[in-house]
Formats: sequence, C-alpha cells, structure tokens
Amino acid sequence: MNKEITKLNLEPLFQSALLELIDAGFDIYIPDGLRTTTKITFAYFVLDNSIGYLQFDRMSGIHFSTVHKPNRTTGTGFIVADEITSHFHEYALKSFCHAPFWASSADRNSVVKFKNWKEYADSKESYYTYRKIEKTDFSL
Repeated sequence: MNKEITKLNLEPLFQSALLELIDAGFDIYIPDGLRTTTKITFAYFVLDNSIGYLQFDRMSGIHFSTVHKPNRTTGTGFIVADEITSHFHEYALKSFCHAPFWASSADRNSVVKFKNWKEYADSKESYYTYRKIEKTDFSL
C-alpha cells in the first residue's frame, strides 16, 4: 500500500467518486507532491484515450467537465454535470463528449481534444505533475 496516498486529505464523497470510477475501469490521476495537509479537490480520469475532469465542492458535490486544449472561446472544458452525489461513472462518460449539446457552433468549432493522457500531462497546460492512483492506495 502506498502510505503517502493514504495520508492525502480527501472528502468522503470525493473518495467515493474516485473509488467508483476506479471500479468502473477508469484510470485516475491526482496532483503529485502536495503536502498531506492540502485537501485534494480535483482529479482527472481517463478511459481508453478520453480524458475528463472532476472537482469536489463542499457546498454542491461533484462537478464533471470535458477536457480540451485551451482556447479563447471555451477555455479548457465545459461543465457537463454538477451537484452530483451518486452514479459517478455515468457522468464521467458524459465528460468525454466533444462539447455538450447546448454549446454553440463557435464553441464546438473551438474545441481541440488532447490525443491522450500523455499529451495532456506533457503539455504546458498541465500545471502539476500527476500520479495515477489505484484502489489499493486508499485505506478502506
């Protein structure tokens, strides 16, 4: 067991979301090298070559977003679901869309997806270095 990961500060709802995604076959990446007192509130999830993002907010639950290369029109992604407290893997799959149904034509045309996790992690858009976590990394 990776003792450093069990020291991470995760809210129970966020930990439940991460564990559900791992059980559903997603790879989960969290920022590496944060102090154990730092609350981890976001992670990236990957299935095949698709990348999504989830973020925990203590007032409104989990938010799921798409991930794409930054641009002036749509930033780095679209929120596709918010205030989620269960069925996390279903919302994670929605995060793999090119753009949500409500996005304008200009929004859709501005989206360029990363080819895979490696391209994202190696890009200048990636502020942190990340580590992949496994179910065995959690103290259950």
